[in-house]
Amino acid sequence: ILTIGTIADMVPIQGENRMFTQMGLKFVSKSKRLGLSSLFTALGWKNKQISEKDISFNIAPILNSSGRLKTAELAIELLSTSKSSKADSLSKQLYELNTERKRLGEECYNGVKEFLTQQNDIEKDRILMVAAPMKNQGVTGIVATRLMLDYSRPVIVLLEDQGKFLGSARSFKNINIIEALNYCSDSLEKYGGHVGAAGLTMLPENVEKFREKLREFSAKHISLDDLKPEWEIDAEITADDIDEKFLADILKFAPFGIDNPAPIFIIKNAQFHEIKKVSEKKNHLRFKLKRSNGRSL
Repeated sequence: ILTIGTIADMVPIQGENRMFTQMGLKFVSKSKRLGLSSLFTALGWKNKQISEKDISFNIAPILNSSGRLKTAELAIELLSTSKSSKADSLSKQLYELNTERKRLGEECYNGVKEFLTQQNDIEKDRILMVAAPMKNQGVTGIVATRLMLDYSRPVIVLLEDQGKFLGSARSFKNINIIEALNYCSDSLEKYGGHVGAAGLTMLPENVEKFREKLREFSAKHISLDDLKPEWEIDAEITADDIDEKFLADILKFAPFGIDNPAPIFIIKNAQFHEIKKVSEKKNHLRFKLKRSNGRSL
């Protein structure tokens, strides 16, 4: 539970957190908790060695979907139940909720993106803010993150909720989104979060005032250099450098996560072949690289 919580809650993977997570990952796969075993079955995992990536991209979203769309009690019950029938029922329910969350997220993303392009000057605005006449269904954070990645700048998404606008803010690179909200606080009912992400509530009549204050803040505190997308490459290597020992050495630094990111390498003038689109949506690539001796990797 400590391991799943540390990774899912995006705690820095350093010091004792890293040691606990590293040790815990050895046990997650063999968990005696009926709810987790049932969840692994629902995911189609049989005798799988679970990694930090599996927790980040599969287990955490499924557990979080209960709080987003229904009640967090479902996830708590799943992790604590001692009845196998209840574990199976809850894991099925949570799996289906997560599928629904993905559908709502996609639907919301497409709708919000349309309003965002209408309400912002995509080239000039340094923080993008959209107030969409759509019902808030608990996926604003996911949508804001996707739009931030699309446009390489901070994004604030506001959706309707009981006569008010309720939303999420996501920052870009080192821009402090809380500083921006502090600057605009007289337009907000309430807000909170940290430098990279925040939640906020406002009355509909304050939307345009909020937008103007954001533009003022951006002009003073955000430069065009702050908005340049970049890849932080750790080292240049060749295809010849990659072998089982290289991978084993890299994995000694795992588990990777917040404040301990997986390294990014660059191979210049790489020779690719057998490039295939893979995954359900065909949005990933699998390929082979040629080594200097002509063999493939």
